[in-house]
Amino acid sequence: KRGRIMPEETTEIAQSIWAATYYGNTVQEWVISLAFILGSVILAKMIYWVFAGAARRIAAKTETQVDDIIIDLVEEPIVASIIASGVWFSLSLLTLPKVLSGVVSKSYSVLIWLLIGWMLCRLFDAFYRYVMVPWADTTDNDLDDQLMPIIGKGVKMIVWVLAIVIGLNNA
Repeated sequence: KRGRIMPEETTEIAQSIWAATYYGNTVQEWVISLAFILGSVILAKMIYWVFAGAARRIAAKTETQVDDIIIDLVEEPIVASIIASGVWFSLSLLTLPKVLSGVVSKSYSVLIWLLIGWMLCRLFDAFYRYVMVPWADTTDNDLDDQLMPIIGKGVKMIVWVLAIVIGLNNA
C-alpha cells in the first residue's frame, strides 16, 4: 500500500493545482480566461463562416456587385474585432496589477481604432478601385490620371493617421 495514491489524495492534489496562484490569479481563473480567448476565436470563425455564406448568397441575388465588394471588405475586420473583444474580455476577468490593467485597456482602445481605420481604408480602396478609377478612365484629360494615385494614397494616409491619433488620444 506504500507508494500508491489514494482517491482522497488525488482529489486534494487536483484541488491544490486549481487553487495554486500565479500572478494573482488561480489556475482555474487562468484556464477560464484562456477558454474565453479560444471561444472568441471559434465564435469569430463561425460568424465568418455563417456571415460569408449567408451574406454572399443574398448578395449573389442582386444585380449590382457593390454588396459583394462590401461583404468581402468587412469580413476580416469584423472577425478581428470579435477576437480582440474576446481577448480584452478574458483579460478583464483576471486580477491584473493596476499598471497592466491600464495597459490592456488602453491597448484595446488603440486596437479598436486601428481596426476601424483598417475597415475604412478597405472601403475607400474598393470605392477607389470600382468607382473612381473607371470614372477617370472615361475622361479625356490626363490630369485625373495623374491625381488619382495621389488621392488614393493621400486618403488612406489621412485615415491611418487619424485612426492612430484618435486611438492614442483615447489611450
